[in-house]
Amino acid sequence: MRAPLNPPFAILALSLLVAPLTAQSPILAREATDAEALAAMQGSDTSLFLQPSRVRAVTAFLRQTRARYPQLANIHAGFTTGTLVVFLIDSLRTQPPPPLPCTPSRPLRATGLPAMDSLNCRLAATLSDQEYQDKGRTMTYVSIAGWTNLDALATAYSQVPGVWGAIPSEGLGGGSSVRYFRKPGVEHLIFVRGYGDCPSGCIHRDYYYVTRQLGSDSIVLERTVIDAKRSDVAREVQLWDTPTQLSYQMYPTVDSLLSGTRAAQWWVRLHALRVLDYMLGPNQVPWHQAPDNRPADFAALQDSLRSRWKPAVQSILGMFEDPDPDLRGMAPKVLRQLFQSRHPPADDSAAAWHKWLANQP
Repeated sequence: MRAPLNPPFAILALSLLVAPLTAQSPILAREATDAEALAAMQGSDTSLFLQPSRVRAVTAFLRQTRARYPQLANIHAGFTTGTLVVFLIDSLRTQPPPPLPCTPSRPLRATGLPAMDSLNCRLAATLSDQEYQDKGRTMTYVSIAGWTNLDALATAYSQVPGVWGAIPSEGLGGGSSVRYFRKPGVEHLIFVRGYGDCPSGCIHRDYYYVTRQLGSDSIVLERTVIDAKRSDVAREVQLWDTPTQLSYQMYPTVDSLLSGTRAAQWWVRLHALRVLDYMLGPNQVPWHQAPDNRPADFAALQDSLRSRWKPAVQSILGMFEDPDPDLRGMAPKVLRQLFQSRHPPADDSAAAWHKWLANQP
């Protein structure tokens, strides 16, 4: 939910250059279509590992979609690395580190963080010898074999005491990508074709939005957006909030932003929740990728929103009963992230948060 993690630039650059990608990776050794499906499914649910049967079903979905729409045949998801970049807080590491709580069959050493060592043992993880230190943190690589869901694993590692943050390592692929996700009764694919100086981030992108009702063979290309410009993305919330760039320009007032949490389309509600999370957080300027960046307009809306933070919390609380299960799960996490320094309630029930809010000055 947060805007992308921003480690120090030097560390981030190293993570892009030296991530351990080897031909021995169990993911890279699989049939390309299954590996591609696995890449497309990253973040599609909260499981740490994706079921092979589901991966193969998505492989079949990809094949059927490309057979139905040949223009999508050359847009591929790439491959995942099975590797996380994990940032350890040096001051919280025990030195010398205590022994591991397991006898690993893979290369693994103690980190000085017992909770992380326990998680590494439970997941049969491999810890790289490559480490980079910067500003009191150590960056290391954790590789996990199997049908991994790296987004969920990154969340699990980020919650370990003594871990500053964790992000999936860069995958293999060009400027194009494919994303798969499910909603009640339906599944979606988003094909993205990037072109034009893609080593620097791609100047142009085409988007293709595909839907299939679960249990049906009917595949529909819902929408095609050719050469989406950043200024176009700013004008309205895109289908399924993809691409999302946390643009605030569709919200001229706080009331319009809060009303977005009650919109008919789930992706409009999702975008409003993301913008609330960003603006109520510690950020002082528009997200760096937001188009038509106007700091003065952003600051005016943010100041107004922060002066009305209680109605904003009420709007997020309303999403605890959102008809979309993903948004229902995200809303409590947003509140806990935003107000972790204000002694939030012990549980994430709506009643507990309402009571907490009533006691705030």
